[in-house]
This record gives sequence, structure tokens and C-alpha cells, in this order.
Amino acid sequence: MNTLNENIVRLRKQAGMTQEELGRRVMVSTQAVSRWERGGSPDIALLPAIAQVFGVTLDELFGRESEKTVPVEEMLTRDIQSAPETERFERAWRLCWHIMKAVAAADNGPSGDAYFRFMSGSEDVERKNVPEPEFVPSVTYFTHDTGVMSASVARDFHYLLLMPEPEDGFSSVLKCPEAYREFFAFLSRPHYVEMLAMLYSQEPERYFTVSLAAQQLGISQQEAEEILSEFYTRRLVQDTPAKSPEGTVHIYRKLDDFSAIPFLYFAAELMRAQSMFCTILMRQVPFFAKPIGTDSLSPNWVSRDEMNERLNLSHPGGCDRVE
Repeated sequence: MNTLNENIVRLRKQAGMTQEELGRRVMVSTQAVSRWERGGSPDIALLPAIAQVFGVTLDELFGRESEKTVPVEEMLTRDIQSAPETERFERAWRLCWHIMKAVAAADNGPSGDAYFRFMSGSEDVERKNVPEPEFVPSVTYFTHDTGVMSASVARDFHYLLLMPEPEDGFSSVLKCPEAYREFFAFLSRPHYVEMLAMLYSQEPERYFTVSLAAQQLGISQQEAEEILSEFYTRRLVQDTPAKSPEGTVHIYRKLDDFSAIPFLYFAAELMRAQSMFCTILMRQVPFFAKPIGTDSLSPNWVSRDEMNERLNLSHPGGCDRVE
């Protein structure tokens, strides 16, 4: 049974999984998993479930070569599907974090194992109940000439960004400086950031009126109407006019995207103490080889009127107007 015990340890660590998580996935206690890894024998009825969690065959679980090679994608699919629904996002993050560590280790040659251990040491760092949580190093950055990766490994918040560099460079997926100045000036106006956040405080698919927005932001109805009208012009909300005894009422709804959430988060990350993260810097070339917006397919911030004008030029019938 020694081979089985060793393989359970190896496969669990390769999957970036704790003893507690493995136990939860096969519905046994953490102590039971610990006993297996120290030489105990799992119940024979649990062996198929253990193999499924690791995405291997029973032969492979026992250390015997399998005639069938399971594609990594299929193994990942099985792994995610076998996790409880409420834990799938957390499991997906764990797998992505493991991939980030593996890439950093692979790109550091003989020092790779040390980098892997270094990154693993910061996992699940505690920010709650500490005197100055903003100074806890919870973010890891890895830069390379072919792309960038970053992750938050704090116990209270996980994310992972993996961004291979585009063929035309990072500049080509950004907008021009004037568009950013216009956007940041737009958000700097009183109550505009609050209105953006208010959109995400509504239930999905929920419509709301100017009165509700004014009430939630504590501003006048006229102010709310002006802000939402500009949000509509800037293609940030959907506006559906509806008839009522008092006349036309404008009913609004947030568009079906969540881009404001990572935007606000990464803006907050820029504002945190810049010495409070772990970095593995392997990049030898500048991030921006050209001015931002160069070769971009969408260099400008286009309003709804400008978009409709372009569509009308392309489709004189106007059937593709943005509403």
C-alpha cells in the first residue's frame, strides 16, 4: 500500500489541494486523509472517488502505468464537475493559482522549485483581524516577456489574472490617452462613481427609475436624471421609455457586463501600498513598446450617438441602432 499512500500525497499536492479539501470532496474527515498519507488504507469503495477527484485511473492511483492517456483538459473538467456547486469557483481559482506557480517555476530553471515554494508560502494569508490589513502582502505579480500574471492569495479574497502579450503588444489593446482622460474626468464628477456602484447593487435584470436612483444616492431627482442620461449616452445603461398617466417615464437597467468590478478593484490595487506584494520579475522589455492605443482596434471612447451615426453610415436603414 506504500505506493498508494505516496501517490495520494503526490497527486493531492500536484492538484494544489489541502487534506481538508480532499476529505470534503470524497466525504471523509481530514484525519482520515492524514491516516491514508501516513500508511493507512482507504476503504476500497472510496478508491474510484479518489481517482476521479485527481482525474486519474485506478491503475495510475496505484502507480501502475495506464494504457489510456487522459488529456489535461478532460482531467480539469472532471475535477471541476466533481466539486460541490458552491465550491467550483474556489476550486477553479486553486487550479489557476497552481498553473501560475507552475509557469513561474518552469521559467526559472534550476531555481524553479524554490520559486514554487516561495509562492506557496503566501497562500491564504490572513488580512482580517490584523492592525493594518492594507500592509499585508497578499498580491503576487509575475512578469515575463511573453505576458503577465497576477493573483491575490488572501484568505478573504482570491483572483487570478493571466494575460499573454498580444501580437501587437499591450498598447494595442488599450485606448488612446485622450480617451482615458475623458473617462476619468467623467467618473470624477460628483456622484458618478456612486451611480456606477449603484447599478451593481441592483438585482440582476432588475429595472429601476430615476426616483429610486435619487433615493439610494441621496441626491435630487434632477441630478439623478442628468447622470443617468449621460450614462445612457456613454453606453453604460439601458434606457427604456414607458408611458404613464403622468407622461413618459424612463426606466433604466444595467447592461449585462461586470467590467466595473475588476476596473474598480484594480484601481484600488494601484492605490494600496506599492511595497506590499511579492514579485517575480523576469521581463526584459518594456510593457509599452509604443504609445498606448497604437494599433488598437478601438482607440476611442465612443458615445451612443457616435456609434449610431457610424451604424447609419454603414446601414442607411438604421436597423442596427444601439439602444
